[in-house]
Amino acid sequence: MSLGMLGATLAAKALPKPLERSEARDAAVIAFETACTERWSMNALREAAGQDADLLFPSGVAELAEYAFDLGDRLLQDTCDVSAHPRVSGRVRALLLARLDLMRAGGQGQIRALTALQQPCAARHYARAVLRTADAIWTQADQEGGGLAFVTRRLTLAAIYGPLLLYWRSRMDDRAAVEAFLDRRLATIRKIGAARARLSGAAR
Repeated sequence: MSLGMLGATLAAKALPKPLERSEARDAAVIAFETACTERWSMNALREAAGQDADLLFPSGVAELAEYAFDLGDRLLQDTCDVSAHPRVSGRVRALLLARLDLMRAGGQGQIRALTALQQPCAARHYARAVLRTADAIWTQADQEGGGLAFVTRRLTLAAIYGPLLLYWRSRMDDRAAVEAFLDRRLATIRKIGAARARLSGAAR
């Protein structure tokens, strides 16, 4: 099996399947987020997007919030241009911060979506949402990447993005603190990567 085929196999097992997307689901989420003034619930969704809107998300609030995150990932890909950053690491950092900015711009709807996903009962939905964002960011930052690194880079980025979301939620008004937290996480990952490279070289 080639490295490319092995990477594709690992990706299929490690990364979540794409969500079922539709214009009706997009419209329902947008209407709900625009009108959102309370905690997320299916009753509130019906009031904002129509009496049958809950049928679009049969698994309930967690599925609704997961879909809202996917919609935000697509918006990031459509609106954020990181071509000015020559290095992949700079593009990844810029996209992470831009994703947070989109959540902030989305107002209470996006923040309540994050709150819904961070509930213990939504752990699987939250993990899938974080991995999809990591996948979307890496795809946009490094369209040439492939092979075994395709999966490991996304899993590593998800391990950065998850804690970043928690930190951002508690300090979203302090941009400098959020950027400093992100930079510390990225620096730690770079040190680990450098240490692995040295060990790999010494073992040869």
